[in-house]
Amino acid sequence: EQKKIAITIDDCYDIDHVRSAIELCEKYGIPITFFPIGNALKYADAEVWQRAIDAGCEIANHSWGHKDLTTLSDRQIRFQMLRTQQKLDEMLGYHYPMQVMRPPFGSTSKRVAAAVASVGYMSVVKWDVSQTDASKAIYDVQNGSILLYHARAKDIQCLKKLIPKLLDQGYECVTVSELLGF
Repeated sequence: EQKKIAITIDDCYDIDHVRSAIELCEKYGIPITFFPIGNALKYADAEVWQRAIDAGCEIANHSWGHKDLTTLSDRQIRFQMLRTQQKLDEMLGYHYPMQVMRPPFGSTSKRVAAAVASVGYMSVVKWDVSQTDASKAIYDVQNGSILLYHARAKDIQCLKKLIPKLLDQGYECVTVSELLGF
């Protein structure tokens, strides 16, 4: 019954767009859940990721190499999760416990979910809104929505227009973990 939603940003190859998203978080006092690809995380960007955490954002797992997890063995799936966690921890200089993961392409199965859970993740997360036109996206959002965006210029431009509209409609933006009650 509460008007809570989670805005998410996948891949995160372009750190400048990640910075722009964090600036929106700081401007509006809201968190975003970032799902970076592990091999896109760069040591030189550690301060940007720390800034995201300091702004109340969540960092979650989107795999090491953006492969369709349903085509991998359980051992390979675990590697995709653990290697990303290891890189994030090395980059930050401390253990940051990622709780949720989003499978690349949204491709998942019971076996993938079990392999992901076996290394400590609380949930495999998809989305219900993926629209980069803010005037259309606003009509797709409902209580409990998870919005999917990427660290690209058109997505950031959409969020610049969409976030104020969501807040005006009384939505509270939370992390995915908070939305799911973790």
